[in-house]
Amino acid sequence: MSRFNLVEFRDLLSEKGYQAGFNITYPHGVELPGWSPATIGHKAFNTVLTETRQWCRDNLPGQFTTKRMRSDALREVGIRFEFESPTDAAYFRLRWC
Repeated sequence: MSRFNLVEFRDLLSEKGYQAGFNITYPHGVELPGWSPATIGHKAFNTVLTETRQWCRDNLPGQFTTKRMRSDALREVGIRFEFESPTDAAYFRLRWC
């Protein structure tokens, strides 16, 4: 039985698009400023975010991730969807922007 090698595992994740801390990064992003709990309320934000993620899973074949956008004062000011495919990003932009 071979031993687990953390360095090889980290390198493998890096090749797949993962960064330190296991954050996924995809090159095609769509920013949605104003989509934050402070702007639309926590309950509405969670509902919209859940619906949007589900729409992505149902309608886009590629992988995606979401990241919170923050101001210089570290306030949440929006959300950024990142896609592995430029086509998925374009479809998302047409539907949600």
